[in-house]
Amino acid sequence: MPRLLFLLVLLYCGANAASLSPVSVDVREESGRLLIEGLYQPPVSAELAHAVLTDYEAMPAFVPGLSSSRILQREGPVLKISQHGRYRFGPFTVSGDSVARIELRGREEILCQSLSGSQGEFSSITVLQPLNGSTQIRFRALWQPGNALVATLGTGTVREHVREQLASLQQEMLRRAALAGK
Repeated sequence: MPRLLFLLVLLYCGANAASLSPVSVDVREESGRLLIEGLYQPPVSAELAHAVLTDYEAMPAFVPGLSSSRILQREGPVLKISQHGRYRFGPFTVSGDSVARIELRGREEILCQSLSGSQGEFSSITVLQPLNGSTQIRFRALWQPGNALVATLGTGTVREHVREQLASLQQEMLRRAALAGK
């Protein structure tokens, strides 16, 4: 029986990993700011991808380091959210709070602009494009770190941190698709 359970776990993990799309992230420093670009293509509908990307209050359950996330205000397609997280960068842990304005432009674009917080100035756009039964997701952000430690860790560390977050979003999309039988 233990061998059968072990084989089932291996098969499940293998099948799950096979459906993951590679997550590409590039980080460059430009004039003291970080330009972050991410691209991935999960095999889910744009509707499901959008639902996960905008499920702000549930995000602490599936985004590493995020300990709280709540919607403070909603006016049509514009939201104001508050988030708190603790993030590990090697041997260091950095806590951060942020309040951001989110604008939902249909199911195609999500705009984010930081309003306040310890994370520094941040703006991003996420674009969703349906492609052959999957959804291509492009993430582009400009970030001026508000923490000197984070600013000195380098683009490689930030790249891996963003890749981990995008991969966790994709994993949640796949989990929800499996629950829905899609």
